[in-house]
Amino acid sequence: FSRNEVRQMEKAVDNYIRMTVLERVPLHPQQHAYRAGRSTETALHELTSILRKTLEEKETAVCAFLDIAGAFDNTSHEAIRVALEERGLDGTTIRWACNLLSTRSVETE
Repeated sequence: FSRNEVRQMEKAVDNYIRMTVLERVPLHPQQHAYRAGRSTETALHELTSILRKTLEEKETAVCAFLDIAGAFDNTSHEAIRVALEERGLDGTTIRWACNLLSTRSVETE
């Protein structure tokens, strides 16, 4: 497949997952990544609002931040396959995703 064809397939599968699986098993409401209308900025705004309210109420706030470099790149394909199964994806979509992960290469300029 050409790069363009693969991108079109990715979009089709993404739409399929959003319209079927994520309707049955939605993402956590506080997840900001990979969601329309949410971003790092919206996550920071939400956190800032919580901290401001906590300080106004003279309460204590504790925050922990974690950034795992290359978290997705270092996740095993088996773990991804299991997660897709647990979310209820059909076998064809799971096989396609696993095949894409195992055969895709990335080129840098």
